[in-house]
Amino acid sequence: MSILRWYPTTAGYEKLFGTTYDVLFDRLHHDLDVCNTDTAELTPRIEVLEKKDSYVLRVELPGVKKEDVDISVNLGVLKISGEKKADVEEGAECGCSERAYGKFLRTFQLSTDVDADAIAAVHEDGILELCLPKRKEALIEEKKIKVA
Repeated sequence: MSILRWYPTTAGYEKLFGTTYDVLFDRLHHDLDVCNTDTAELTPRIEVLEKKDSYVLRVELPGVKKEDVDISVNLGVLKISGEKKADVEEGAECGCSERAYGKFLRTFQLSTDVDADAIAAVHEDGILELCLPKRKEALIEEKKIKVA
């Protein structure tokens, strides 16, 4: 019996960021990184939630200080970059480490319904949380049409 990785539905991810191809490519890239820790890049995992008036993007950044994180938006592309630095004590040798260190970069093509000028970010307890408010035009209430 083999163990397969389970992925929850990607409907929210696709709606905010792109196509199924993008989702599958991101998964493949991440899985390759996780399988080979010798050559792995630091690729923070994300979570996307959709609320009525906004999207919430959570990025796992354990051990990364908020001063070491850069967030920018340019031409509808959200870029999150930074570096996780190794904490090596003076006079200590590392016998074994499975932890990943180094620079990271995640980019996301934002949906046209995101108000890029109103994005806010909070970094607390190893989680970077971005609030991506929807434009007012995207918040129009659904109108029911009566069938005659």
